[in-house]
Amino acid sequence: MYENILTNETQPTSQISGTLSHDEIRDRIKGCLFGAAIGDAVGLAAEFMSKKVARKNYGKGPIQFGLDTEGTPIPRDYWRSAWDPNDFTDDTDQQLLIIQSLLSTSGQLSYHDFATRLKAWLSIGLPEIQKPCVGSGNTILSTTAHTDFLKDPHSAAEYIWQKSGQKMAANGAVMRTAVLGCLQFWDEQVVRQNAIDVAKVTHRDPRCLMSCVIVCLTVSFLMRGIGRIPDLRDRGQNDGGGRNVSVEIDLEDPTQPAATSTFITSSPTSINDISMDMFGPDLELTNLIGEIISRHSDIVTSTLINDPLVDDPMAELNRHCFPETLSKLWLDESKKVGYTYKSLGAGVYPITRNLVNGLSFFPEGQRTYGNLFKRMITEVTLEGGDADSNATVTGALLGCRLGKSQLPREWVQGVKHHEWLDEMAEKFCELVIRDLNAGFSNFNEKEKRNGDYDYDDDGGIGIDID
Repeated sequence: MYENILTNETQPTSQISGTLSHDEIRDRIKGCLFGAAIGDAVGLAAEFMSKKVARKNYGKGPIQFGLDTEGTPIPRDYWRSAWDPNDFTDDTDQQLLIIQSLLSTSGQLSYHDFATRLKAWLSIGLPEIQKPCVGSGNTILSTTAHTDFLKDPHSAAEYIWQKSGQKMAANGAVMRTAVLGCLQFWDEQVVRQNAIDVAKVTHRDPRCLMSCVIVCLTVSFLMRGIGRIPDLRDRGQNDGGGRNVSVEIDLEDPTQPAATSTFITSSPTSINDISMDMFGPDLELTNLIGEIISRHSDIVTSTLINDPLVDDPMAELNRHCFPETLSKLWLDESKKVGYTYKSLGAGVYPITRNLVNGLSFFPEGQRTYGNLFKRMITEVTLEGGDADSNATVTGALLGCRLGKSQLPREWVQGVKHHEWLDEMAEKFCELVIRDLNAGFSNFNEKEKRNGDYDYDDDGGIGIDID
């Protein structure tokens, strides 16, 4: 199905240039970063709570966040008071470190530069916004404390992993790497290697590497135009902020993803009863994830995983990527809340839901992608466990698919430091688009000289996924 875009060879940028406009590419990049930051900040509401305690505190939602006045306020207890209200945590901090590193190297990934910034961040936080470092995980702390970390971070991470008995498979890498899927998103091998290189700065376990590769490659394909959704603004029913929509969803329309998926048609009594389990799968995204796993399975099969709880590495991976329901991920499982595959599953399961069908469960007048995003982030959060990291991955993937323009405005403008976030995202967008334009120009000049390329009016051929 994806043989034209899922290849070992570098995909010339001309083959993806006609799929998304520069404005759409910019929107998806910003959606990825803002979605992650919002998911991170909302997820903090239930971080390290069991599902039972989270439901006791917040019911089925909503959780009050940003400029929203409805919902249960996030308690200012000992843990949550370590951050300002509506602030994101270390998960987003580290994504921003990656972006800062890429901006300083003109888009050429240097994992040594990232490692240096990570080490400094542990002491000074993000001085640009006077934000201290809070909440770093044990794997990051132990690896960065290694005497040779700045000299050879990969070797330091390898040492810490071996010392643990090869059992350290935490989610500290997958929570930070989604933005790498935007960088040279047209080149599968570059995205894979960048994801691995940044993950291995602190997390050596193959499950951590695989988690990052799946998330980053999913982002890269979303950047190519995979997973398109109907733009409600084209119907004059969305103001770009996810509000005031009344749209008829034709489930029999073969051009809509819902027509090719199996879904539940029960009717929830309120928005808070809506569950993504009702939406059914989006077969395009589900198949894509399956093919990514198949093509990159060597990451987890080539290295022996010395974990007595993992008999079959591929079965373990598939179990977390394709659960029957969200609750089957057991995100609050005792002593495993920080497991990398749990955060991976918390991102993959929502992104493979049928979003068009999901809209049909909302009351008329509230059928917006912004409300859909809110509900899905809230649902992941209320599963408890390492809820901020889980919702960070959820938000990054959903945000990239929807684009920033479709995210709820009251959350986008309500997340702390949103203006600085947008400034950083804009600089990153310029870098990505610069590389896209440069690659497209170089390819066109080469093919014009060879005289063997058939140009369309827009200079590209797009992606054929059929």
